[in-house]
Amino acid sequence: MVYSQPDSRREIYLLALDAPSELPGSLAGIEPRFAALLVWDADQESVSTISAVTEFLFRAGCISLSTWGRDCERVHDIMDEVSEWLEIDEGPNRHLQNPEDAEVTTWHSESFRSALFYLACCAHEPGSYAPCAQSIVITIGTDESRRMHIRKALEWPFECPRRRSEGSAQGW
Repeated sequence: MVYSQPDSRREIYLLALDAPSELPGSLAGIEPRFAALLVWDADQESVSTISAVTEFLFRAGCISLSTWGRDCERVHDIMDEVSEWLEIDEGPNRHLQNPEDAEVTTWHSESFRSALFYLACCAHEPGSYAPCAQSIVITIGTDESRRMHIRKALEWPFECPRRRSEGSAQGW
């Protein structure tokens, strides 16, 4: 599914997976130099599983990778480690315009809408990151209720998030 705004040159895709093992062999329709938001409650996942998902995204051309969900800080740390060992093994990411740049990785513990706003409006900084015209939200293991909230938020991803009131449900 593709979400885009008429006044924007950015497209946001949604890929919903029940498990990390469902990750496709490639991201058809997504050009290298994309930004991604990984929505994943990965607190029960192994380092090797998180590493495999992250490596797949970097090799597919992701140059800005964010994560949101339970244990997103640990996922982010693993993303950074994968980025570093890929650079050590293979050199700078060939998808970056400037070899001095590095992939951008972030984790978001605030609301999903805040993480989505970052993807839609902030993950496309000047330099190597400016031409990121495509973004993808990848959900792994989310239930249908959460997927519904994500699809609803994607209808207008450029909307500035409101401060969440105390006690609001599920960080939406």
